[in-house]
Amino acid sequence: MGHVMLILSELSVAFAAILFLYLCFKIPTKEQQLLHLVSTCTFILALGGAITANAPTSRVAETGLYISYFGGAYIGFCYLLILTLLTHIKIPKLIEVIICVVNLGFIMCALTNPTHHLMYRGIAYAIIKGESATRFVTFGPVFYVYAGWHVLLLFIAFHIIRTCRLKKPVIYKSMRRIIYAYVFACMTAFGLFVYSNSIDARYDYSGIVFCICSYFLLVMTYRFRTLPLNQGTRDAVLDTVDDIIVGTDHLNRYIFSNKHAKDVFDAHDFFAYGITLTNITEKLDKFLSLKDGDSYTEGPNTYICSIVDIMNGSKSVGKVHWLKNITMEQSFVAETIRLKEAAEAANIAKGQFLAHMSHEIRTPINAILGLNELTLREAKEENILDYAENIKISGESLLTIINDILDYSKLESGKIQLAHSDYDLAIMIKDLVVSTQTRIGEKEIKFNTIIDPTLPRILKGDAVRVKQVIMNVLSNAAKYTEKGHIDLKISYEPKDDTNILLKIAVSDTGIGIKEEDIPKLFERFEQLKRKDYGALEGTGLGMSITKKILDIMGGAILVDSKVGEGSSFYMLIPQEVSSHENIGEFGNLSIKNAFAKTVKRERFTAPDAKVLVVDDNKINRRLAIELLKETKMQFFEAESGPKMLEMIKEEHYDLILLDHRMPEMSGVDALEAMHKDNTHKCVGVPVVAMTADAGANAKEYFLASGFTDYISKPLNPLLYEELVLKILPKELVIKTS
Repeated sequence: MGHVMLILSELSVAFAAILFLYLCFKIPTKEQQLLHLVSTCTFILALGGAITANAPTSRVAETGLYISYFGGAYIGFCYLLILTLLTHIKIPKLIEVIICVVNLGFIMCALTNPTHHLMYRGIAYAIIKGESATRFVTFGPVFYVYAGWHVLLLFIAFHIIRTCRLKKPVIYKSMRRIIYAYVFACMTAFGLFVYSNSIDARYDYSGIVFCICSYFLLVMTYRFRTLPLNQGTRDAVLDTVDDIIVGTDHLNRYIFSNKHAKDVFDAHDFFAYGITLTNITEKLDKFLSLKDGDSYTEGPNTYICSIVDIMNGSKSVGKVHWLKNITMEQSFVAETIRLKEAAEAANIAKGQFLAHMSHEIRTPINAILGLNELTLREAKEENILDYAENIKISGESLLTIINDILDYSKLESGKIQLAHSDYDLAIMIKDLVVSTQTRIGEKEIKFNTIIDPTLPRILKGDAVRVKQVIMNVLSNAAKYTEKGHIDLKISYEPKDDTNILLKIAVSDTGIGIKEEDIPKLFERFEQLKRKDYGALEGTGLGMSITKKILDIMGGAILVDSKVGEGSSFYMLIPQEVSSHENIGEFGNLSIKNAFAKTVKRERFTAPDAKVLVVDDNKINRRLAIELLKETKMQFFEAESGPKMLEMIKEEHYDLILLDHRMPEMSGVDALEAMHKDNTHKCVGVPVVAMTADAGANAKEYFLASGFTDYISKPLNPLLYEELVLKILPKELVIKTS
């Protein structure tokens, strides 16, 4: 038996040494560090056993026994830590520290045994040449505590396994084979430890058993791939990226890198585990000195530096120097900026084009509708009046289509900006009523208005856009309803002391809409099928514009409709309250009275008033004069801004009507030049802008530019006369009705 023990002890040392050396060449992850520690403890335990087995004297054998405690005391603890990694259940740091201190205590007790005999009361060895040393021992109380301590570690291991099975069944199911392999190894080692120290105390089998168990566990670990010992997969992934990745420890020694880093630094020779990377090449020194967020250029590539700490608990044990290749991102950003600038330039060009087209399209329409208005005023023959009325209807329809297209283009390009000024809701509603009644015409339709009398009368918002969205819905109702009724209901819901939610409902008994066609109402250029709804008019933009404007205002629109029965549109528009004066019993006003009040012209003459009309278009100048012919004012004409500046030096005018867009000098530039010169004869004279591209913020723009007021083309005769009457000096006006 002594010969066998001698051979086995020598083989144990060899196995432990091979295991130790093998793990030395592996990249030390936390898992590998534990296996490395296990192999080290096993090696020390086996070495102590080998020294004892081959001891020439009892003294040497006893020394070998004490050496074995340096390894044997910590093997059980290492197995326990590996088990926590397998089960993903952590042991509190305090308990780990206590176990380490207790194990250290056992080692110190064994080393000092000759002075107190607490570990062994008596110990002796029989040395027979050519055989293993045979021991004769009497165990002390601390040895039994040492054995009990390892029993306690086994109980802790079983508790960890039970906790994993109950709380982490998925992990337990996938890892149970390797978990029980570890338990089997521990139980076998402990069983043979008990056997060698109780039943057959002549020889210590611990070194041999733990060496076999460690080798068995390493094989099981690789077999079931339970711990990340093989870094090939990670390296393969890192090698696929074109970033530069280098890991170093706290002493700047190489741990790992990807292939791209080795290629960039030409470092295949000196990138080896444990090599200190300082003072090797200037390029590498520059790389390692980079800070988080620094940029680095290598050839055509640009990198951004990121430094990541390698943590062991709360302690940094190294760094990963990661240079992320941002060449493509930079190229993408540059291209995005270029496209953004191009889009902005296109938007500016589009805005300029829209403004120009607005002017160019509205100018001839202004002339057509204006001259047609003169025909309606002066013609006596019924057939001529009939022709002129049809021209008016067609011209207004054309103007509506053009307005829709221009409005939609402005919405798409983000050119629409909401005004924020006070307006009278009562006046707006009267305008809506009159316009709708005009569109209804001779149809057998009753138009009902249901207005909440408690509505605040003076609101703050964009009156033009609010009126536009309501009018779009009312126009559709009038267009597609042949008989029955159209109801306009306006109420509100208070939000706080200064804000309300304006609620508008428009119901009709028209042709109605199929449920599946309702979403198409809000699609641009989308019209419902003619075969289902008969003849349809317009561009298909009205409701799309309505929804977009409501979205900008923070409002909403809902539709409820049935084919053949009619439709109901519900709009919600947030508005600010400027005055809490109630609108009153607006619904009691009849349509005719409201219409009469709105269309009533306040006639006047001003024979002593001198008015200068400035426009590059001859027809527009003539139209501006002819529409006010009945006022008997004195009119003068200028075809450009410079001509106007010459004329005001020679003559005083009581009112200047100035076209906004002229080729040689714009109306804004002409007004600015006029205000800069105080030597002319029209200092302080009111100047009204005439524009064909007026938008929601036109009034604010022209007032800010120095104009007294503005009027949009095509000229509305009634509004035109009212504006002139309001601005002319009162002493020049003679009212006739």
